[in-house]
Amino acid sequence: MIGALVLGKLRKNALRDTETNLYNLARLMASVEAANPTHLWSDQLPRQLAEVAKDTGLHLSLWFANGTQAGGAVEDGSESGKILEAPEFLNARGKDYGFARRPLGQKGGGDYLLLVVPILFEVDVIGYVRIGSPLTIIAERQIELRDRVLAGTSISVVIALGLGFFYTRYVTRPMTEIGESCRRLAAGHFEERIPIRRADEIGVVADTINRMAGEVRRRIRLESRERKRLAALLAVMADGVVAVSARGEIAYVNRVAAEWLGLPEGVAGKTWAEALVWPEVRAVYEETLASGRRVCREARLMAASGGRVVRIDATPLADEDGAPFGVLLVIHDLTEIRRLEETRRTFTANASHELKTPLTAIGSLVDTMLDDPAMPAETRRRFLGRIRNQSIRLYELVQDLLAISRLESDAEVPARQRLDLAKVVEACVQDFGEIAKQKGVALVCEPSPVPLWISGNDEALRLIFNNLLKNALSYTSEGGRVMVQFTLAPAETSVVVSDTGVGIAEEHLERIFERFYRVDRARARTEGGTGLGLSIVKHLALVLDARVEVRSRVGEGSQFTVIFTRLA
Repeated sequence: MIGALVLGKLRKNALRDTETNLYNLARLMASVEAANPTHLWSDQLPRQLAEVAKDTGLHLSLWFANGTQAGGAVEDGSESGKILEAPEFLNARGKDYGFARRPLGQKGGGDYLLLVVPILFEVDVIGYVRIGSPLTIIAERQIELRDRVLAGTSISVVIALGLGFFYTRYVTRPMTEIGESCRRLAAGHFEERIPIRRADEIGVVADTINRMAGEVRRRIRLESRERKRLAALLAVMADGVVAVSARGEIAYVNRVAAEWLGLPEGVAGKTWAEALVWPEVRAVYEETLASGRRVCREARLMAASGGRVVRIDATPLADEDGAPFGVLLVIHDLTEIRRLEETRRTFTANASHELKTPLTAIGSLVDTMLDDPAMPAETRRRFLGRIRNQSIRLYELVQDLLAISRLESDAEVPARQRLDLAKVVEACVQDFGEIAKQKGVALVCEPSPVPLWISGNDEALRLIFNNLLKNALSYTSEGGRVMVQFTLAPAETSVVVSDTGVGIAEEHLERIFERFYRVDRARARTEGGTGLGLSIVKHLALVLDARVEVRSRVGEGSQFTVIFTRLA
């Protein structure tokens, strides 16, 4: 009875272990073939399967999904056409594996334990791996053990049980552990380790698998670290970066590019059409992919803000064989550069025009006087007065241009000291008192109840408020009023210059600080303005760490506020 129980138990264990080992080996082969599907059509496949079958003593064969054999042992020529109707293949349908126990090959060849595992490529079955192990060895062992139990003594029974237990623990269990660990490694659990420390072949295999898993894990960590470092670098770049595959799928886009191109979140993985990318960008991508060379193009991306001028630098990406697999697009913002170039051209044109006007007037008046020697003294005196006025205007224009040039080049930085802002502003108001009286405009300055200490420069402050007061008086009609007020805050102090003049339309407010920009050119010329006063105000305010704000409505007047940091 003990012998029968032992025989049955050993047979079950042997069958189970054999089935497990066959499954692990079949699953490993299926994973290898799934990773490289073209290998099923390789001419070397039959020879490789024959070598493995010779080394392991197993029956190995690979089959396509349609039942055609890809390689391995063929036991019967007629079986290939109907192989999918075999029990092991029927049991494998819709499952992880299928197995059957049946004879294989010629009659009398003995039973085989056959196990079939499907080869999956993504979600499709592209073939099958079948591994078979003969059951004759298990049967022979059972007969041998049965004879010993029947013929031996109790000592023989004990020895047989000890050998059986030792065999199971020392051989079968380590192989099971190795198979289970290999299956977990194949599933991506690279932290898995085989807890076997032996000096025989099984120990060598376990140690090799452990070292292989450690190396794979190390390389994956290194690659992940490099990928994160690259992603962080691209994320903080001031330029836009877009990586697109050869199939038109957006693989990567950094924050700057997403903002400039108006791409939504989660755009990675979508195609050009789904992402609605600008046609200019897509055209550069297609040209680069078609030509296989670097392409640079400048484009204007129209938007609600007026458009952004960019340079698109596209570089093709190729693998080791030179086959293109994508395009890297780097987008540089040229908006500010183009704006500065346009500002420089406009400044040159305006400066030339402004200088030409008084020079032309002076030349015309001088020519008239030279051509008419008998000109009456009164007319000559009037012409000389006009020449003097044009000379003064020309002098003021040159002085303002020099001031702008010095401010923008930082050639002269005004020395700063502790000043009472209220006294400087009140002195400027007194200087313009007579001019306001002549124009019939009320110039009022509300005195500050306390000193307004700031860090500033007396000359720069006078230039700021002289320009503001001059503008206010120039654009305020007779009977109007110009008001200067002081406001205090915990950390700031402000000077407000307001008037009841013609006012400024809202569309001009953003440009009034530009050089030579005039809201009403005809009126500005009659008043003798150079068009540089407010530009000088803005630059000097920046130099003194102050800021200028403006509010205005047409027909109601304007209000300019200069805000300074207050000293304790």
